[in-house]
Amino acid sequence: MKKEKALTEPLAFKEPKSFEAALTRLEEISAKLEAGETGLEETLLIYQEGIALSAWCQKKLDEANKKLKWLVRTKGGEIEVKEE
Repeated sequence: MKKEKALTEPLAFKEPKSFEAALTRLEEISAKLEAGETGLEETLLIYQEGIALSAWCQKKLDEANKKLKWLVRTKGGEIEVKEE
């Protein structure tokens, strides 16, 4: 029964140190899943981790997008900073 419980309980999400670290871990997860060498339980657990990491990365990208500033040249050739 312990195995069934592990499959249905949400994985405790550990926030990555950085966006780049999260991407590296997602690449590792992807390679492991594509290799097809994991059992069902491990596959489900790392897939769940991948989904959580993907959502975390999307949140970070959305936050960065909100901070994004566009540099626009005015008719006079000067650079003007416009916030999105």
